[in-house]
Amino acid sequence: MFCCAISFILFPIIFAVSTVGTIIKDFSLPNCLLYSSLVIDNSIILDSLALIDSVSAKVIEINSSNGISFGNNYGKNNTNIDPLFCYREIGEYSLHNSSPLISANEFVGALDVGCHSPVFNLIEDITIFEDSKSQVALSQYVQYTNPVMLYVSSMASPTFSAKSLSGEIKTSVKNDTLIITPDTNWNGTSEIQVTMTDIGDQETSNFAVSVQEINDLPQSFEWVYPTTLDTVQISENNSFDWVTIKWTKSTDIDGNEVKYWFNLDDTYYVSLSDTTYNLSHSVLLANWYYDELSAREFTVTVSAIDSEQPVFVPINGGPQKLFVNRYQFLSTNDDLIPKKFKLYQNSPNPFNPNTHIRFDLPNNESIRLTIYNIAGKQVAQINKDNLSAGQHEINWKGQDQYGDPLPSGLYIYRLVAGNKTSTRKMLLLK
Repeated sequence: MFCCAISFILFPIIFAVSTVGTIIKDFSLPNCLLYSSLVIDNSIILDSLALIDSVSAKVIEINSSNGISFGNNYGKNNTNIDPLFCYREIGEYSLHNSSPLISANEFVGALDVGCHSPVFNLIEDITIFEDSKSQVALSQYVQYTNPVMLYVSSMASPTFSAKSLSGEIKTSVKNDTLIITPDTNWNGTSEIQVTMTDIGDQETSNFAVSVQEINDLPQSFEWVYPTTLDTVQISENNSFDWVTIKWTKSTDIDGNEVKYWFNLDDTYYVSLSDTTYNLSHSVLLANWYYDELSAREFTVTVSAIDSEQPVFVPINGGPQKLFVNRYQFLSTNDDLIPKKFKLYQNSPNPFNPNTHIRFDLPNNESIRLTIYNIAGKQVAQINKDNLSAGQHEINWKGQDQYGDPLPSGLYIYRLVAGNKTSTRKMLLLK
């Protein structure tokens, strides 16, 4: 009997095997088996084509034909750690520059060193509105030299990061989606830098984000007075007094002036800059019909108005009820027509910028209200024709005849009705 032994040397290739070795039978010699010994050198060994890292590597044993194990002796320059191939799925076995298999002069079982990165195209500038977000799909700007490439190594798939060059814009990246979030109420322009990192290299793309300003509405505000159970008592002695309606201040984050629109029963309106309004008893009586009961509820409401946008922001809580009782007034006033002409002291006084000027007319008259500064110069004049006999009130806004605000100081107001004249002083204090 004659047997022969043949040795096989495997050149740099990739194996997926559980045992390594070959048995060859020579049919010209029926009783002879040719046993081989297998030598693996300069190869990258993978288990079932799955990458094996150096921490969880399985023990790979290479056995000879006579069953003697070489144990962990892999031979010369063999490895079973992740080689960091560039694009294995398409047969491109080049190694990434940071592959652990690269030495100064050689690289184990691979074709070459260096990966071809995709191109990261420029991202277009975008415009969004204040107080809104924007999302950008970054993968649409990645262009591959070979679109059929499939990345398999843990370092192969592109990843993205982003930063804003302005602290007022925040950026975050989820997978390939860039989320742009400006600070609340901020507007302006900032540059965003996006970095794409893949197995081959890094590329950046810079673009501008313009945040357009929008006009913000006035902020919410609250009632101070009246509350649900508040009642106003009107009598003969206080018929020319007033009840002060109060609310908290509303602000405009854009810095615009906030005005207030006071509404009584949808019949009496006043525009204000202050957060209080002195609602005179005479106004309440003037909006009271004679056939009504001696007590009733008035509905009062206030809205904030942005000077740049005619939009009303109603007060929190909505309209409020003001209960008014005039029983004592009716019991002592059979005739509501004044007996004589009278000009009352303005209220409030001092004032800024609005004040109420009340007067009584015993007869139907046309009136002229003239306002002078301390030097005696006429600054404003209000004329009203054919007023009926009764109690009347004029709301003066502290403006001259051209609608311009007047400075602080002492002013004189004179009322002329027919051949009757009355004069008083008032103080505008800012």
